[in-house]
Amino acid sequence: MKKTKKIRIILFATWGLSMPTLIIGQTLSLDSCQYYAIQNFPIQKSFALIADIKTLDLSNLNKSLKPTVHLGGQATYQSEVTRLPINLPGTTVNPISRDQYKIFTDISQSMIPLFHKREKEELIAEETLYSQKKTALTIYKLRESVIHTYFGLLLLEGQINQFKPVLKDIQTGIEKLKIAESAGTSSIAQILILEAEKLKIEQKQASLIHQHDGLTQVLSHLIHRPLTSEQKFTFPDERPILEELKREELSLFASQKLLIQHQAVIAKERLRPVLQIFGQAGYGRPGLNMLNNAFDFYYLGGIRLQLNLSNRYTYKNDLEKLSIQSQLIEIEKEQFELNIKLALDKQRAEIKKYQALMNQSYDIIKLREKIKELAKSQLENGIISALDYLSYVEAEDQAIQDQLFYNIQLAMAAEYYQYILGN
Repeated sequence: MKKTKKIRIILFATWGLSMPTLIIGQTLSLDSCQYYAIQNFPIQKSFALIADIKTLDLSNLNKSLKPTVHLGGQATYQSEVTRLPINLPGTTVNPISRDQYKIFTDISQSMIPLFHKREKEELIAEETLYSQKKTALTIYKLRESVIHTYFGLLLLEGQINQFKPVLKDIQTGIEKLKIAESAGTSSIAQILILEAEKLKIEQKQASLIHQHDGLTQVLSHLIHRPLTSEQKFTFPDERPILEELKREELSLFASQKLLIQHQAVIAKERLRPVLQIFGQAGYGRPGLNMLNNAFDFYYLGGIRLQLNLSNRYTYKNDLEKLSIQSQLIEIEKEQFELNIKLALDKQRAEIKKYQALMNQSYDIIKLREKIKELAKSQLENGIISALDYLSYVEAEDQAIQDQLFYNIQLAMAAEYYQYILGN
């Protein structure tokens, strides 16, 4: 569990995420949501399992370097046995029995692999790191879902809140028409037009509230925390544009190339001769003395040198294959960097576009607000109709909605820019 927690801390530090403490009902930030989503992502359990596999592999490596022990036994019957070709006077040499028996223990220790234990340990460590980085990539992609959902909620929240001033303006228009109607300068039909529009807007508001509730539940499942429809979300602070590329894929490519280098070292090791110290102890008939037909204990020991020449047949091809794999990784890395560059160019264009639209929207809203205020007095005096008044109210509302949309899109474009960089 400690190793898993350490890996999580590294991930959060790499991606610049804080580690908040959630209090139900408090305002949530984008960083908080990303933190909880990553912390509770089911695949987090993989880190502990990957660490367990590394422990087992290292244990197996250490055990493989221990002396090899073979237990064996055999019983044979042979058609002929060794005999002395001469007869010695006064001496009778009994022939060896054709049925022979042997049980033995054979112990051998390979010496060369002991000197290459470090290379194998490094290979296991690099394989573990590679698996962890692949897992981290899956978690990294989870952030995109959180970002998309979070900004979707901000947009819906802003649209729902914007209905309040629109409904207020329509209600003001209804009250002014009622005064005009009592004075005989307007008709009941004009009032009904505004009341119908008010109901229509309330209907849209209810629809957006349901969408907001549904998206809140989606975010709740992503971050594994209970959220209510009243949950508030903070608008992300403007972040400095960082240009440093920190994508985990680059580290993954480097890890793959290191794996290939370790595999090349291991392949070369198979060409070396194997030096073994061995010993054998047993009990059988006959023992080492072939002229003794009785059961006897025996032992022997020595040094054995072996060289597997067949490994040389494929060695050059194996190295060439590893070299090609390394080149393919480099090509994949170049393609990835090109895709990142294109994605960043697109996001820069999006940021500039929404910045320009935001700057223009402020002036548009001011003008639309002035026109609407003039329309209120014109409506009361019967100069314009209810439909004309609604068009001015809706024009101002649309300008505010556009500004809200541009603001959300600008913040999301900036967030995605950092996401693409891996910050």
